[in-house]
Amino acid sequence: MRIKIKKVLSETSRQDERVSLTFIQKLLKRYRSSGTVEPKAHGGGNRAKLSSEQMALVVALVEEDNDAILVELCERLKERTGVKVSRSTMGRITQKLNLTRKKKHCTLAKNTQNESKNLEQSIGQPLAQSC
Repeated sequence: MRIKIKKVLSETSRQDERVSLTFIQKLLKRYRSSGTVEPKAHGGGNRAKLSSEQMALVVALVEEDNDAILVELCERLKERTGVKVSRSTMGRITQKLNLTRKKKHCTLAKNTQNESKNLEQSIGQPLAQSC
């Protein structure tokens, strides 16, 4: 049997067409047990941490307070559903749902007039802020 396998392996001319002996052994074992060499079905991955109702709640939480940080969203989700998720999981969930969390930034009001003209007027006066 090994001689036949080695012969088949040596007949392949390209390096990327070659397979390991272990692969052939596993293939033969599968053929003997199931009668086929077809690949097995994919086993799947981890189940989703949140149900569709809980995902809808995450959307509602972000809409209620889009300034909340991920840790705050995790805490609010735990308060309402009892399901604890990590900050990174919440980040992946919000990214999957295409939710953006807009932060409110306090910035100085833009000055539309020429600065040299306003320099005399603004000395000693507090700058206007908009939040």
